[in-house]
Amino acid sequence: MLTLYYAPGTCALASLIALEESGLAFETKKISLRDGEQRSPDYLKINPKGRVPALVTDYGVLTENAGDPGLYRPERAGRQAGAA
Repeated sequence: MLTLYYAPGTCALASLIALEESGLAFETKKISLRDGEQRSPDYLKINPKGRVPALVTDYGVLTENAGDPGLYRPERAGRQAGAA
């Protein structure tokens, strides 16, 4: 299962759209920048830079361009490329 950490009103929207279009199963976790959640010890374990988005996969964490279909290949997620 993929988990996308995002904050509303940030560039994480592009990652969210790309994941929705991919058809892969994923969940989202909202990070409140206003409350400083990106600097919490728990989030810094996921992304030491304290930025969003971050995409947690079975193979590691993508912290730049998270959700870019070119970086996370559907074949690795148990799907054939191009399969619906």
